[in-house]
Amino acid sequence: MIQLSTYLKKIVLLGVLCSGGLGYAQLMVPFKSRFEKHLKGDLVVIANNTVNRSDFNNQANDAYYNHTNQALLNDEFYMDYIDIDKDDATFSSSSAELYVENPSGKKIVFAGLYWAATYKYEEGAQKGSEKYIPVNPQRTSFTSVLLKLPGSKQYTSVQGQLLFDGITTKATQEMAPYAVFADVTSLVQSLSNPFGVYTVANVRATLGTLSGGSAAGWSLFVVYEDASLSEKFISLNDGFLSLSQQPVDFTYMGFHTPTSGEVRVKLAFANLEGDNNLIGDQVLLGNAKTGSFFPITDSRRKPNNFFNSSITLDGQYMMNRFPDSKNTLGYDTCLFSIFNSNNQLVPNDAREATLRLLSSGDQSFVYVTGMVVDSDNQPKVIEKKGLTQVPNKNEFKLTGTQRTLKFIPANIDLLSENNAKTTSSFNRFCRDQAVESQKKTDIQMLNITGAEAAYYLVTGIFKTEGAANEYYRFLKSKGFEPVEFTNPLNQYRYIAILKTQSQEQAVIKLLNKMEGTFKECIQIVAVNKNITQLYADAAWNIKHLETSRVTQQEEDRVKIQWATIPNEDQGYYIIANVFAISENTDNFMNALKKKGFHPKKMVNTQNKFQYVYLKKVATQQEAQIWVQSQMNGQYHDKLWVLSVNNSNETITDNDH
Repeated sequence: MIQLSTYLKKIVLLGVLCSGGLGYAQLMVPFKSRFEKHLKGDLVVIANNTVNRSDFNNQANDAYYNHTNQALLNDEFYMDYIDIDKDDATFSSSSAELYVENPSGKKIVFAGLYWAATYKYEEGAQKGSEKYIPVNPQRTSFTSVLLKLPGSKQYTSVQGQLLFDGITTKATQEMAPYAVFADVTSLVQSLSNPFGVYTVANVRATLGTLSGGSAAGWSLFVVYEDASLSEKFISLNDGFLSLSQQPVDFTYMGFHTPTSGEVRVKLAFANLEGDNNLIGDQVLLGNAKTGSFFPITDSRRKPNNFFNSSITLDGQYMMNRFPDSKNTLGYDTCLFSIFNSNNQLVPNDAREATLRLLSSGDQSFVYVTGMVVDSDNQPKVIEKKGLTQVPNKNEFKLTGTQRTLKFIPANIDLLSENNAKTTSSFNRFCRDQAVESQKKTDIQMLNITGAEAAYYLVTGIFKTEGAANEYYRFLKSKGFEPVEFTNPLNQYRYIAILKTQSQEQAVIKLLNKMEGTFKECIQIVAVNKNITQLYADAAWNIKHLETSRVTQQEEDRVKIQWATIPNEDQGYYIIANVFAISENTDNFMNALKKKGFHPKKMVNTQNKFQYVYLKKVATQQEAQIWVQSQMNGQYHDKLWVLSVNNSNETITDNDH
């Protein structure tokens, strides 16, 4: 095994390392520790791609929102540089906003900038069905970029450290992928406010067409301290790995999870050339000693297509980017919380956890891995050193289940790819999206520094001020009181016909079309709202409304949901809230306890939802009485009933 430090990490390579062959792992550069520390704080990441498709309908700066099974791959497009800054000194540039809640009290301790691309030559073209030829055979140095920090109008030149250059290795010469790292901690620490918009320019890549496709992007990983947060072990590592069907294990050591209570885990990755519609790449988490592994997945990343050309955070697309493409055409970055049900993946009193990466189809390159895990800062010293190659028996099975959410916080493609200046293009694109998502009530998440936190019923998004003003006057003439706000990252202008603090009211007003007064397309945009505060069942609660108006009788009706949940007691549960992330479940339960309640938690293993309930009773009639009485007048927020294991009919949260 590879010992990266005295006791913090090891990497076990399962199989024979070699330079070719689909069946063998290709660890081009062994991974090593870039940052490791126990601290009270957390890890955040922002990223963006720097090349995009360019054709007669779209320029590279126009976001590519098609992330469906019908989307083309990067080797099916002419690829060109994204360049948003209107600066003649740059040939490529894209930006993203580093946003955190309550930024005061957060101290930056590490900031690592990575950039990567496929770069065989400056520009290529396809000749015939298989042959790719250089149009411009030049290949320029790519180990430096320009970085524009928040609040600055000028770029700073950043010189990086080369991690890998694929032009030097036979197995990767056709695509020639590279990866570069630069420690920008001192630059970020020098800012009075490190949170804001970062722009990275001059990331070199092959333009036009290339065997396997042209892809490029950058990622900024930031670790901060915050005394109000729990103690964690944070580890970031980099190298270069070409995924294959031969698994490679990364075993994280040097932490000690709590001896009781929930163990929270986050994973982070940066990856190149994980195609959207090429399946086979997988990330699993488990225990190498027992051979028990489970696939990692969320609403944006499938168990057999984990690296899928997207930039995501906890199951939603990172939207605070310009451009904010859902499909980044070969560039992946993600940070997400693992659903560690009953501490099955990482248990209490654990001192190690193993990631397993492999691909049986899609070729992709991993160059950053990271883990954040609850730890009490009592690591056990590991004495073993050196490298051990362990034969792979390929005995693990994909026994996990894919996580799906009733609400899918995402970029809902409100902008037409060709033109976002008219209401008609907005409506047409919205209708197309509704068909794709099977008419689910999706909520778009958007963080805007300084904006009021609220749910907005958006009916138009515009690129030009004139078009936005014209539409604003149109809504006024129809008797609406429109609300307008601008995303400063990309200057898109959002116009809404309702602003509310109630998510349920927003969903109701959307489904009944503002009580029948607005016939066109509406989308909910949650501005500066925590994703984990979204009710997983909100759409179901109002799905069966039969009229355009919500009557008082319908408001008073007790909502009942049915589910079969293994290993849970039969009964009727009075539900106060549902969450997807455990930390928010704990916060909500603590708030209830301060009010004198005695809440309990139940986890549905079929969809990973965590239900907070106030009481369990034996009959449906008794449950209805408790809800209608609002717990004898003691509880003033929404309640509903979950019927568990009471019928042969199984109705899960995703079947409504």
